[in-house]
Formats: sequence, structure tokens, C-alpha cells
Amino acid sequence: MKILLSSVRYLESNNRITWFLLAIYALVIFYFSSLSYIKQPVETVWDMAPIEHIAEYAVFGFLVLLALKSKRRLVVSTVILAILLGIFYGIADEIHQMFVPGRISSIFDVTMDSIGSVLGVMYSSCLVMLNDKQEY
Repeated sequence: MKILLSSVRYLESNNRITWFLLAIYALVIFYFSSLSYIKQPVETVWDMAPIEHIAEYAVFGFLVLLALKSKRRLVVSTVILAILLGIFYGIADEIHQMFVPGRISSIFDVTMDSIGSVLGVMYSSCLVMLNDKQEY
């Protein structure tokens, strides 16, 4: 847990690095969304796509909150803005997929992306508050 908290503290204090990581991660999402659908290598009983969307956007939401917060105190408006940016990026990603051969756009995917963004933002918010609590 100490490593995770110190990593969050580092990303908070190095805003340019956080924004750079966020931009790279957004480009990775865009790149994989640009590929025609690739069959999953392992067949499972459950459809893993919802979990993949949630995990993908949880990381995105995590980074968005840290990028927006930087060295300032965490406020509700920052949390709301981070969630909205995650949702809007998920919507943009699905619109983008409408134009990729072999891919479809889905409201369900946007919902899973949104859930992931909220979870990522909430998780990073909790870590930020723990860090702030330890400083006092």
C-alpha cells in the first residue's frame, strides 16, 4: 500500500508526467479501437468484454483525476469533471468505432466505460484522501 500511495503522491506532484501518461493511455485506447475486431484467444463461459471495458476506463478515470487534481486540494468539482471526461471519452470512442470495419458502437459499452471511469475516479480519490490525511 505504501508503494501505491507514494506513486499517487508522485503523480500528483509531477503534473506533466501525469498528463503525458494520460495522453499515451488515451492514444492506446484509440489505437485498439481502430483495429477490426480480433477474436479473443481464450474461449470463456462468460463474455469478458464488459470487464475489459470497466478495467480499461477505470485506469483512464484514475489518471484523469490525478491529472486534474495536481497539487491542489481535492474538491467535488474536480471529481465530477474527471468522471465526465471519462464518460465523454468513452462516448467518443464508441462513435469512433462506428467507422471501423468489423466494429460496432454500443450503448452497453458506453455504460461499461462510464462505470469504469467512475470506479477509477473514486479509487484515485480515496488514495488522494489517504495521502492528504497522512500529511497532517
